[in-house]
Amino acid sequence: MIRNQVGFSAEQKSESIVFDVGGTRFETYSGTLKKLPNTKLFNLNRDSPNYRPKTNDYFFDRDPSIFRGVLDYYRNGTLHFPNDICATVVRRELDYWGIDEKHVAPCCWEFFKLYSERRATAELLSKAMGFDRGTVGKGKTRRQSLFEKSRRPYYSYWICFALLLSVFTTIATESDAMRVPAAIPRLRFNDTNNPKMVRFETTDPHPVIVAVDVLLAAFFLWEFITRAVICPQKWIFFTRSINIVELLAVFPQAIAINLRYMVPDMANYPKLYFAYWILLMFDIFRVIRLLKFGKYYVGLRILIVTLRASATEMFFLVYLMVVGAVVFGVAFYYCEVWTAATVIDMPTTIYWAFITMTTVGYGDVVPQTIQGKVIAVLCALAGALFTGLAVPVIADNFDRYYRQASVILLRHRLGLPIMTMLPGATKTRDQAWQW
Repeated sequence: MIRNQVGFSAEQKSESIVFDVGGTRFETYSGTLKKLPNTKLFNLNRDSPNYRPKTNDYFFDRDPSIFRGVLDYYRNGTLHFPNDICATVVRRELDYWGIDEKHVAPCCWEFFKLYSERRATAELLSKAMGFDRGTVGKGKTRRQSLFEKSRRPYYSYWICFALLLSVFTTIATESDAMRVPAAIPRLRFNDTNNPKMVRFETTDPHPVIVAVDVLLAAFFLWEFITRAVICPQKWIFFTRSINIVELLAVFPQAIAINLRYMVPDMANYPKLYFAYWILLMFDIFRVIRLLKFGKYYVGLRILIVTLRASATEMFFLVYLMVVGAVVFGVAFYYCEVWTAATVIDMPTTIYWAFITMTTVGYGDVVPQTIQGKVIAVLCALAGALFTGLAVPVIADNFDRYYRQASVILLRHRLGLPIMTMLPGATKTRDQAWQW
């Protein structure tokens, strides 16, 4: 019998074919299999290694529940599958049968789409948690560098304590209870109407606070320089945002401390005194440096990943807020322009709209007319509506990431490989310090 190109003779096109898939028997016509070219069953014939002459059927050691959907796809042209099976298994089976996932029916696509979302989530979490580092290939663990070996768990506790103490000293230096009369009053600005400037120019921080601040500055300076020296990838080190913040927090503080004690009569040098003030303003980065807790706290890392993944939703929220504030601000201005009780300009009304839409409501600008009050009510309702559209999406992303991160951490604590669908993405128990 001479076979044609599709694997069956003309006489066999309508004969029935029996499949034994994982112990479950299926039967269909040979012509049904010819509807989908470039698939595994399209070129099926009795020369196939899956054919069993004794039982006159084809045996495949695959999942029968998914094959039922595959066979139905040959019959009706629609691809469905059970929702109680992991999408990863479904995708693997579709690859085996040579069927593209884009043919999944719309009713099943939402569930099947979870596979892509979980994969993307796993990649983000693996990168943020450091699980994509430390391996060079499947089953091969990369040797730790000196930079990595220096970051042990006990060291992270000292870093966290020093960060909290640094923030405390930053706040304490501006408290009246933590300042003493200055040995050399500066009085450079002579602004007696500003009590904050008078306090700064006539008092100094308590010597204990100063001593702690100097020790912390020396510690963070040493820690930053040490990490920079032993880091194997200098460019990546200096371009990371947290290290840029660290740089802006450490070096201006060290320079300001040196100026304070090396030039006690600094007020006599206006330009130097002004530069000293600019350096003091960099103290804001000492507070922002608290983001380093993200290296050691799981929840904060997941929150950062969530915010990055929710950038589209956040941009949409900001866009709605900006448009709403401009529209309601302009409308409020023209509603209140006829009354002298509210002396405002248009930038002020736009500011008022932002404050109202975010439900803050300082009360520094209030409507006086009926039409202005109507605009204020609509502005408040729009702000609640706009916020309600984006916040649940961000919260859902955080919940999804946190649940998957919990599974990854549990497998790590049990000493199991971290299965994140990434090549070679495994992590052993003795690499816990990277967290």
